[in-house]
Amino acid sequence: MTRKWTILLIALMVVALCFAVATTGLAGKCGKKEKDQTLTLDQLPPAVRATLEAQAQGCTIEEIEKETEDGNTVYSADIVKADGTKSEVKIAEDGTLLPPEVENKDEGTAGEQSGDKDDDEAGESADAD
Repeated sequence: MTRKWTILLIALMVVALCFAVATTGLAGKCGKKEKDQTLTLDQLPPAVRATLEAQAQGCTIEEIEKETEDGNTVYSADIVKADGTKSEVKIAEDGTLLPPEVENKDEGTAGEQSGDKDDDEAGESADAD
């Protein structure tokens, strides 16, 4: 009977050790981003700063971050317009403007929003009659 308990205890310890190794090895690799660093406009490389200022066109630039995505250095910044709308721009290390990330692409969120707007407009024109 004690031999069975010894084997069970060893098996549990092996499973726990495998779990510990697997979780610590994957902890830093779960997403695209590795480590973000907050910067000021003065700390940006000249090419990145020029692109960011051109994109901002006099709007407020908030929170500039230096990130690593898929092994590449990327700078991202939030730009706030006078009406309060906020957008994010991403710029490569060489100053190239990167395309915006698309969220909920599979769910068709943009199509649903435009569909809702058409339904509202159709309802308003029906109410107006």
